[in-house]
Amino acid sequence: MQEISAPDKSEALMRMVTVYEKPKDFPGVPFVARMWRLEFGSEPIADEVIAQGSLLKCRPAARRAGFGHRMARIEEDDPAVLEVWI
Repeated sequence: MQEISAPDKSEALMRMVTVYEKPKDFPGVPFVARMWRLEFGSEPIADEVIAQGSLLKCRPAARRAGFGHRMARIEEDDPAVLEVWI
């Protein structure tokens, strides 16, 4: 039986965009999209942040950046999280 090789976790990298509604660290801004860089064994890093006036402006920005799959927030997420793009 063939098996999938274990990845070299020292180079594991994933990027995602998290869209927030009224995040506490951006008072007065309705929506914020943060692009996160996740590396194995380290804390997530927010590479880029964009502030938008509507959710409908955040979604196309995520798509243009190459993020094509939208996932709904999960119960454990910060309440300000609306969705995640991978």
